[in-house]
Amino acid sequence: MRITWISMLVAAVTSLSLTERNEISRKFKYYYSSVRPTAPENYVTNVNGTFYRIVVEFHLIETRIRRRSLLVNAVIVYHWTDDRLILRELFDDFELPREFEPWLPRVRTIPAPHTVAVMLSPASGILSLYHR
Repeated sequence: MRITWISMLVAAVTSLSLTERNEISRKFKYYYSSVRPTAPENYVTNVNGTFYRIVVEFHLIETRIRRRSLLVNAVIVYHWTDDRLILRELFDDFELPREFEPWLPRVRTIPAPHTVAVMLSPASGILSLYHR
């Protein structure tokens, strides 16, 4: 009995509900990840032209000094809006599974991140890309 409860708890924490999976499947049926989102919040216009805007946050967690190097443990978060992924039926933010691949900016960090997660805020369509 204990194993059953633990497995149910892990499944509830790490997976999408049936409603979330159905809504995402419906949205991604005609979604093309090669097309950049066109929401107005993603653009900045000035005298030099119009540019695509991605908000970037850098959260420093830990630093260690070694001989001739500085080791940094940090999280870099990228935010942008994809109006094609607004799901009015869902309210809580969740991590998108690998099978649903949204448009992502090409970001290259050296060294490569240990973990990459894409979070979706379905009410507003805001995507957050976490590199750790």
